[in-house]
Amino acid sequence: ADLNGAHMFAWCTLPCIECAKLIINSGIKKLFCLSNKERDYSIGSRFLFDKCAVDVVELEEKTILEH
Repeated sequence: ADLNGAHMFAWCTLPCIECAKLIINSGIKKLFCLSNKERDYSIGSRFLFDKCAVDVVELEEKTILEH
């Protein structure tokens, strides 16, 4: 689907490379996900998001649950 400019909320840490490709190809420009750099599914995802200008916002799970 064409989601050009949309924001996405993921209940996981940085998505895997396969999901990153789908997110980029759909046109999503901002991704909110859980912060846990020790457990990134793929360091390639971080690289792709950066190269394709997808703004990644990593949030702490405890902060989300408090609201």
